[in-house]
Amino acid sequence: MFEEVILDNSTEQIAKLYGPAERAQEKPDTGIEVKKKSAYYVIRDCASITRQYLAIHVWGLYDDPILTLKGKFTSNQVKGF
Repeated sequence: MFEEVILDNSTEQIAKLYGPAERAQEKPDTGIEVKKKSAYYVIRDCASITRQYLAIHVWGLYDDPILTLKGKFTSNQVKGF
């Protein structure tokens, strides 16, 4: 997947949030006690937004993303993106 290549090749700590965000989106109450039902939905929705936009944010953190990621993608990955 195109986004995974962007995240896997980044040295930024924030790039490692994709996995935890995926778990939080699927089960927002993992490891915590949710006392208000609305908090469950806030956690789920924040995790969903993180998964959708994290790769775009990390792309912007590269000094020169085209040069840094050159040769890391297959043509099918680029077409699929």
